[in-house]
Amino acid sequence: AALALGLRERGAEVDEIAVYHTVPGDGVAALAEHPRASHADAITFTSSSTVRYTLDGLERDGMARGDAAALLNGTAIVCIGPITAETARAEGLRVDAEAREFTGAGVVDALVAWFAGHEG
Repeated sequence: AALALGLRERGAEVDEIAVYHTVPGDGVAALAEHPRASHADAITFTSSSTVRYTLDGLERDGMARGDAAALLNGTAIVCIGPITAETARAEGLRVDAEAREFTGAGVVDALVAWFAGHEG
């Protein structure tokens, strides 16, 4: 959506064709059952929708949105890039690291760098 908007602003005619559709899963239930995000060392978000779906899932399980953000903020949060990080921050999450390369490998690199700087 951001790319299409930028192209339109520059006068391009853009046709958007959805090639996949992200749907919420039920994997967040385990987070709500355990204090401090189930002993997780880190949580990664690879899109804005994963941020929203995680918080929505915790909310569906009966946790207030603010409490869900507080739960997730109890562990390291790593985002795939600036748009995802912006969404996370807007939802009240503290983003600890952001990938420089917007790929799975970039997320791994960001995780490694963050933990290397926070060894106790």
